[in-house]
Amino acid sequence: MASHLIHSLAFMSVPSTITPVLSISEDLSSLVDVALGSVGAWIESSCQRIEPFVDALLSHYELLLLAALLLYSLMRSSRMLFLYSLQLIEFIVRFLRFAGDLLTELFWVNPRYRIHREFRHRSQTGFSLVSIFTSFVREVLLLPIDWIRSLGVNGVFGPDPLTESKHYRKRAFYPSLLQRLLVVKNKHITIYFVLSLMRLFVNRFTLPAWLPGVNIKEYSHGDEFPVMRQLHLLRRQDVEEVLERSEDFCVVYGPRMCDVTKNGRSSGNFLLGMQSTSPTYTRDISNMRLVFRRDDVHRCHRIAADASVDSFLAFESRTDVLRDLDGSKVLSLPKDLVLPVIQSFIEKYFGVRLPMQAVNAEGAAEIDFNFVWFSHLFHYIFYDLNGDDSREAALASAVLFNQDLDRQIATAKQQSSTNLESANTVLARCLRLQQSGTPGMDDLAIRINLTGFLVGAVLPLINTICQVIDQLISRPRILEQAAKAAKSPMDGDQLFLNPLQGFVLEALRFSPGDPVIYRHCKSRTELVSASYRSSVSANTLVMAWNSSAMFDPKYVGQPWQFNPNRPSLDYLHFGHMSHVCAGKYIVMSVIPAIIQELLSRYEMARIPGTCGYPTKHGITVSEFDVLVRPRSSDDLVKAISTVTP
Repeated sequence: MASHLIHSLAFMSVPSTITPVLSISEDLSSLVDVALGSVGAWIESSCQRIEPFVDALLSHYELLLLAALLLYSLMRSSRMLFLYSLQLIEFIVRFLRFAGDLLTELFWVNPRYRIHREFRHRSQTGFSLVSIFTSFVREVLLLPIDWIRSLGVNGVFGPDPLTESKHYRKRAFYPSLLQRLLVVKNKHITIYFVLSLMRLFVNRFTLPAWLPGVNIKEYSHGDEFPVMRQLHLLRRQDVEEVLERSEDFCVVYGPRMCDVTKNGRSSGNFLLGMQSTSPTYTRDISNMRLVFRRDDVHRCHRIAADASVDSFLAFESRTDVLRDLDGSKVLSLPKDLVLPVIQSFIEKYFGVRLPMQAVNAEGAAEIDFNFVWFSHLFHYIFYDLNGDDSREAALASAVLFNQDLDRQIATAKQQSSTNLESANTVLARCLRLQQSGTPGMDDLAIRINLTGFLVGAVLPLINTICQVIDQLISRPRILEQAAKAAKSPMDGDQLFLNPLQGFVLEALRFSPGDPVIYRHCKSRTELVSASYRSSVSANTLVMAWNSSAMFDPKYVGQPWQFNPNRPSLDYLHFGHMSHVCAGKYIVMSVIPAIIQELLSRYEMARIPGTCGYPTKHGITVSEFDVLVRPRSSDDLVKAISTVTP
C-alpha cells in the first residue's frame, strides 16, 4: 500500500511539459509502422509479379549458369582487354608514324626548303593519336605545295638547277627516291616494330636451333652451355623473373670471356660471365665497387663536359666543315664529338692511354685509332650468338689488346708511391688495392677486370649517345624541352638527378643499346610469375627482350608516349637484380653531360639523306651527321656559366 502511494505521488510530480513529448513519440511510432507495412506490401506485390519470370528462369538453369559464367569471364577479362587495347594503340601509333614518313618521302621536296622550314617552325605536335593523325593530314596537304613551290611547275620532275652551286654533298642533301624509302625502312621497320606486332598475339614463343634464320650451334657458348632451342620472352614479368632467378638461368659469357682474356683458361672470366652465386663473383664485385665509386659521378660529369667543350672548339676552328645554304654546319657525331670525348674519359678516369698500340705476330706496330679492337671483342663476347663470324678477329685483337694493357699496368706499377697515391684513376686504385694485399687484385685480375669494363662500356657509349640524339631530333617538341633542361644550372649534388637523365633514359627506351639479354637454362624449370605456369625445357637459350618489357602497358603507363618524367623503375637498360650494371651511375653521368653540352650550344636538324641517321659499320655507329647552328649569344653565355666549376 505504501509503495503504491509512492508511485502515485511520483507520477503526480512529473512536469506537464513531458506529456506532449510522449504524444509525439507515439505518433512517430505509428508512422514508422505504416511505412514498414507499405514497404512490405510493395515487396510482396513485386515478388508476385516476378514470380513467373523467376520460375521460368529456374526451369532453364543452364541459361542462368551461362549468364553467371559470362559475367564472371567479363569481370576477369576486363583488365586484360584494357591492356590489350593499350598494346593495340601502341602498335597503331608506330604504324601511323611509319605511314606518315612513307608518304612524306614519296613526294619530292627541295631539301633546302624543308630544312629551312624545320629550323624556323618547330613542330609543337604532341604524341596523341589525334595529333599524330592531324600532323599526317597536314603533311599530305602541304607536301605537294612545297613540291611545286620549291621546284616550279615545269621543274617538278626535273633536276634541281641549283645543284651545281651547292657547297655540300649531293648524296646527303639530295637523296634519291630509293634512298629516301630505305631511310624510312631503316627507321621504322625494325625489330622493335616487329616486337610491337608480336605482342598483340603472343607473350612468348620457342624456336628450334636448327630453324633457318636461327641456326645456332649446339656448343656455340662452350660445352657448359649446350643450346637446343631459343625461348623468346616479351612480357616484363617473364623478363624480370628470368633475370631474378640466376640459379636457373645462367649467364653464358664466361667461356668467350676466357678466350679473350687468357686464351681459353678457366681463370680468365670476368664479372659479366660469372654466376652471381659464385664466391669469385662476390669477391670481384666487392673489389670493383671500391674502384668504381658512386661518388665519382661529379668527376665523370666534369671530364665528359670539358672534353665536349674541347671537341666543339676543335670543330669550330676547322675550315673543312661542310655547310648548307642556311649557314648551318655538318657535325659528324661519332667523329667530331663522341669518339674524342670517350677517348678523353678513358684516359682521365680509367688511366688507360689511347689509342692502344701493340706489336703483331709479324713484328709490325698496330694502332687502334677507331676502337676497332674494342668492337671485335664486344661483338664476339656479347653480340654474335654463334661466334663464327667474330671469333677469328676477336682473338687476333685480344692478343694486341692484352699486350698493351699488360704493358700499361707494368708501367703504372713503376711509378713512385707518391704518384700512385695521388693518381685518382681506376688503374691506380686497382694497384693500391694490390699493394694492400686485397685478394683477387693481382696483375692478371686487374687486366681482366679492365678488359671487361672497357669493352663493355666503350662500344655501348658510342652507340647510345648517337641513338639518344637520333630519337630527340625525331621529336622537335621533345628536343626543345631537352634544350631548356640543358640550360638549367646544376649544383654538384644534383648530378645524381641530372634533368637530362629522364630524356636519355626515355630515348633509349625507344632505341635501347642492348635490346635483349640472354640466359641459359640448363635444367627443365617453369616460369611462374605470370597468371599461368609455363615450362622451360633444358638446354634452352632464353632471350629476355628487355626492349619489349619496357613497352608492357601493365607496368609502363601509355608506353607509346615519350615521357621523360617516368620513374626509374620503368627502365631495364642496366639489367635487373643480381647482374645490374656496376657502372650505371658512371654511364648516366657521362651521357647526359655530353648531351647537355651539345644542346646548350647548338640548334640541331636532321639531314634528309642516309647520312642523317645512325649508320653502323659492323655493330658500331660510324656515321651520323647532323646540321648544327650556334644558339644566340645570350644562350651561349648561360651555357658556359653552367659548366663553370
